[in-house]
Amino acid sequence: QQMFRNSRYQIAPGYNREDFKALLGSLSRDEGPVSYYLKEDTTTSVWCTEFDGRMIVVKRYNTKNPWHAVRRAFRVSRADNCWQMSHAFNRAGIRTPANVAVIQEWFGPFKGRSWYLCEYVSSDTLIDHLSDGNSAPGDLNPIVSDIRAVFSNLKNALLSHGDFKASNILLSPSGLWLIDLDAARKHRNSKSFDRAYQKDRNRFLKNWAGNTQLHQLFKNSLG
Repeated sequence: QQMFRNSRYQIAPGYNREDFKALLGSLSRDEGPVSYYLKEDTTTSVWCTEFDGRMIVVKRYNTKNPWHAVRRAFRVSRADNCWQMSHAFNRAGIRTPANVAVIQEWFGPFKGRSWYLCEYVSSDTLIDHLSDGNSAPGDLNPIVSDIRAVFSNLKNALLSHGDFKASNILLSPSGLWLIDLDAARKHRNSKSFDRAYQKDRNRFLKNWAGNTQLHQLFKNSLG
């Protein structure tokens, strides 16, 4: 756990702290159990693992080079932003997977990698669910209603998601869940929010550019 000696972390209530310390050690050494990877590129690595008897998602934000680290030294890390925005979205009535932990690595005054851990939600993405071609028109009504409610709640709370791809929307029996809150924001005024809201709306409708029926259905719903 040497690498984390000068690092900060926060863990959600209800998790075993001794087990978490062991997990910290494995993360610092790029070790530990990986059930399967969800994403792997130069800036992020995302995988599922089991922790404290539950399946969780681990998202590691990498620094590409020293200049990248300097540019991010004075910003809120994407891991911290996910942690904070998850709380904000849930307060606004928008489901996001429950926070597990957030970790920030430091090298002197500079931020290194960061980790965001959340509970795993077993579900299809909205894009996969609606791309199978098996949904009857009546089956779409609850989904359209839930999407309209999400956008309404965003507007009421002056929140924006920042990357409203249908692959960032999970569909479970309990309703819709939003994931990937890296670019989510809480806006201070309606002018800033309105621009972000239109961006979210347009990005969501772009998901259905190849399906005239779905595009029109969602467009009519969102106004």
